[in-house]
Amino acid sequence: MGEVHNRPEIDRRKAMDFSTLGGISKQPRPLDPIEIFERLPNLPTTPNDIWRGQTEALQEWHKSRKCGDILIALNTGAGKTLAGLLIAQILVNEGLDNIIYVCSTKDLVEQTSREARKVGIQHTTRLSGTQSNDLFESGKAFCITTYQVILNGLKGFINKFPPSAIIFDDAHVAESMIRDSYLIRFTYDSHKDLLKEVVDLFHPHFAELNRGQQFKACITGERQITMMAAPSGTFERKEQLIALFDKYRINLDPSLKYSYPNISDHLDVCSVLFSRGTCEITPPFLPSLSIDIFQRSIRRVYLSATLKQKSDFIRAFGRAPTISIEPKNDAGNGERAILFGGKVVDGFSVEFANKLSAKNKTLVAVPSYFIADAWKKFTSPPKAEDFTEALNNFREARTGKFLLVSRVDGIDLPDATCRAMIIDGLPAGSTLLEKFQWEFLNMRNAHALRITNRLVQLFGRINRGRKDYGTFFINGAALNAWLNNDRNLALMPDLLQQQIILGRHVQHGLDITTHESAIEFASKVIERKESWLDYYGKNIDKSEIDSDHSKKVEREKIDFQ
Repeated sequence: MGEVHNRPEIDRRKAMDFSTLGGISKQPRPLDPIEIFERLPNLPTTPNDIWRGQTEALQEWHKSRKCGDILIALNTGAGKTLAGLLIAQILVNEGLDNIIYVCSTKDLVEQTSREARKVGIQHTTRLSGTQSNDLFESGKAFCITTYQVILNGLKGFINKFPPSAIIFDDAHVAESMIRDSYLIRFTYDSHKDLLKEVVDLFHPHFAELNRGQQFKACITGERQITMMAAPSGTFERKEQLIALFDKYRINLDPSLKYSYPNISDHLDVCSVLFSRGTCEITPPFLPSLSIDIFQRSIRRVYLSATLKQKSDFIRAFGRAPTISIEPKNDAGNGERAILFGGKVVDGFSVEFANKLSAKNKTLVAVPSYFIADAWKKFTSPPKAEDFTEALNNFREARTGKFLLVSRVDGIDLPDATCRAMIIDGLPAGSTLLEKFQWEFLNMRNAHALRITNRLVQLFGRINRGRKDYGTFFINGAALNAWLNNDRNLALMPDLLQQQIILGRHVQHGLDITTHESAIEFASKVIERKESWLDYYGKNIDKSEIDSDHSKKVEREKIDFQ
């Protein structure tokens, strides 16, 4: 038999003596944004310091953080994402439930998540119904997700996790996000039978208005017009519309089921619009104050580079901000060299883009897939499911082409990731209601402000910081005309105004009227030729529009304060 070892008897009473345990010490969690930044993990990707504009914005927000609606306006590339992440962390530290940080696209959710990981801020992401971890549900972190998640009519997430605070990143896109969440669209391509029955339902109404033939031409595309049913015509057809939607089971349709519940009980007061084989149904005005997250007394923080006009803010959110914070800083004020295709033989065509991209990674932005089709000999836009991968491949490649369709924000290509961009076509908006307001109701001021915001965003896609630089080529008759009108230019930020005017002067003075001369100019800018740098530095501050236009815009501005 083996040797038996005697084991010392364990005193169980001593082993379970709770008096030997130390007390639990609760560490106070910091609420000061600068202190939180200074306590971030020392990672290789953590910035050494935060910029002056970020510091000012965070300190001002901290003083008023218990206010309901606070707007923070920081230039594109001035670090509003880091500011927003720090604010979200403070709200978590404060003990508020269900802090949500919303972005306009899935790509931006992932991009914001990467920014948070770079500085060591814990968080959860929610995409396609899946959360990345349980930190949000357990109250230990905030959740980064999309506007669609908190606005869709099924309301599963927002009902399960009613937020105490929401940070709206890129708040200038909120109006279109809310609009999309309260709009159903069906076309001959997507829902042919449903559209045919809706057209048949409304044809007698337009005939009664003596517009029956015009309605036919509108639907077939024979005439490029948008038509809206009179309110009485929609009111009278509410029950028939509901019956049609039940018949085609749009509550189960992947493209309609998220927005239909938001308007299904209010179809009688919606606008019904038609154009070129398309029908849209949406409220004439955004019902923002009827949305739970705007009804309830919670904290809302709006981060934006361009949402500075009071009218824009009220139209989107149904209220003015309680506090507006707009630090004066030049972060994000990069160098832009701008040329106009209207002055160039054959414009900035596909042929020009192919020549340009032979030496420089080139981004082309267009407002619609219809215009994108004209660029197929340059490249084709990626499919929605391949977008993120295609964009990341373009970012990492040394050469390449990318076609961006109907997106003015959320695409960040800083520094050497892209130095050349062609903007083809006026970003005039994609909903039929907006087109109707512009074409028939003559709502030109609101339309001009929307276009301005979209253009400012487009100019920020490849120009992300003070030390960044790039070349921009303006194509399309409508866009060239719009940017050459000083009344429109006066709506833009001062530096962008100056850069556009400087571009006009350079193009005229150097007679840049051919593809070859435009590419030569781009090379001098991108290769940082001393003559260009010297000229830009000495003349950018001298480029100003007529003071009468500036004064008119200033009179129309209303200070948030």
